[in-house]
Amino acid sequence: MGEQKGTRSDRKIIKRLLNEGSLYQDAVYLLTHVKIKNPYEAKNILKNIICHRNFMVKKLERNVSIQVATLDYLQNVKNILKKPTIIELDKAYCTGRKSCYR
Repeated sequence: MGEQKGTRSDRKIIKRLLNEGSLYQDAVYLLTHVKIKNPYEAKNILKNIICHRNFMVKKLERNVSIQVATLDYLQNVKNILKKPTIIELDKAYCTGRKSCYR
């Protein structure tokens, strides 16, 4: 089976999302929980994270998750993150709610 090409309508929606940049902004937000207002900046950040992941895969000769590549890129390459904390996503959502710990 190959990849599905999707309907003409699907392709139109994807093209619009790519052109508007909201797809990139959403992807960066899912990885970092940081909202990037400029769609071109978000696209550039995501592109650099993916390139960095590919670089890490080649150097380490093993699979590297996009989350690990994101952390490494933002902390060690861009020096944006100074003291990052790793927390499971479901636990992160739980910290803001009082009903999590019954």
